[in-house]
Parts: sequence; structure tokens; C-alpha cells
Amino acid sequence: MYEEDCPEGTYVDSFESDNGLGGKRRVEYCAQAYQCCDGTYVKSLLECDYSKCPSTPSVCNVYPGETETQLKYCSGKKFDDSPEVCDWVNITPWPPSCETGKEWSEEHLQVSVKKESFSGGGHRVLRWLSKNVSFKEGACQSGYVNSETPYCIGSTYNLTCNSMNSNSRLIPIRPLKFF
Repeated sequence: MYEEDCPEGTYVDSFESDNGLGGKRRVEYCAQAYQCCDGTYVKSLLECDYSKCPSTPSVCNVYPGETETQLKYCSGKKFDDSPEVCDWVNITPWPPSCETGKEWSEEHLQVSVKKESFSGGGHRVLRWLSKNVSFKEGACQSGYVNSETPYCIGSTYNLTCNSMNSNSRLIPIRPLKFF
């Protein structure tokens, strides 16, 4: 048997077998070869030229906490965990459109803020915290726009909804057209 008799990725190998009459016979077969990183096939992995292998990419082993992430976000930074950066980078564009309220301000002249809670007896309680206020005031109060961003600085409003897990809702009021 010759090497060319075996398909790609295999090679000719052999072993001795007992022929049943006290003698030995040689058995040849096509054995599975090892494939090196450069695509060549070899009989043993020791024959591979590892200098031709691509290097393993490094990883980013830094994992910032939620508090640090929120504080950095408020200052216009986000964590890039790609191995080549593995650091805080500027958010561009900053602030994001949801922070400025641009996409909502164009559609809604006014908003209202509603807070839902439950009484001690388990009854649903709805309170209007703001009605018919500017988008800026309502968005900052409800938490739709983070109250610590530059957009909300100087706004005066009830801080009842400043918690991330509050049940406050921003209710848009679409502009009416009068003819």
C-alpha cells in the first residue's frame, strides 16, 4: 500500500497480526492524520511547526461593577471589553438621544408623570405627580432621563421617582392640531 492510496488527511500505517497458525502477518491501513494549524497533515502532533500558528487573542479580565458603570455612564463613558481596548471610552454621540429627549421633544409638547404603588391593604394606588409639564421636567422626574445628566441640572421637580426601580411612568401628550 502506498501513501497515494489513502485519502487526504490519512497516512499508511501498519501493525502485525497473528495469522492463526503461529505466524505473523503485516496489516496495512489508512490511519487518521493530525492537522496542524497551517493546514498540513502529520502522523504526530510533534511534527507540527507551531511558529506558523496564529497567536491566541488576549482577553479583557476587567469587570467593572454596576455602580461604577452607572457613574461613568453619567459622565459620558462606557466600558469597552474588547481585548485591544479593555478600558473606559467616550460614548459618542454624547449624550445619547434618549438622554437629551430629542426624539420625544419633537413629538410631545407636554407630558405627565404617574406613579403607581400599593396600599397596605394591597389596593392599587395611582398618583399624578406632574400633569401637563414640559418634556424636560417630566422626563427628569420620571427617570426616563437620568436626573444626574447635564440635561436635568437646574430642573426643579419632586424627586419621588428618582429610584431606578420606581413605578413611575412618563405619559406623552401628543400635540393637537387646530384649524
